[in-house]
Amino acid sequence: MRVLSCDQVVTFLGDYSDGVLPEEDRHAVDTHLRSCARCTEVLGDCRRLPEIVRRATDIAMPVDAKARLRRLLSLGWRSHS
Repeated sequence: MRVLSCDQVVTFLGDYSDGVLPEEDRHAVDTHLRSCARCTEVLGDCRRLPEIVRRATDIAMPVDAKARLRRLLSLGWRSHS
């Protein structure tokens, strides 16, 4: 049986979370996670990250900024050489 270190497991967690890790690697990660609370916590963080990013970037643009942006976009991109 293949034994992984915490550093190795962390490199696999993205693919593990996405369900695209090859079976042999997935089994080794599963085995490690059963006995490592730290890596299990990191996995939980990886799984929560997309929602955290979504909430952090889901802000309303101030009305005055939106108006300035629309005005700039209506002028088109002009080169200032």
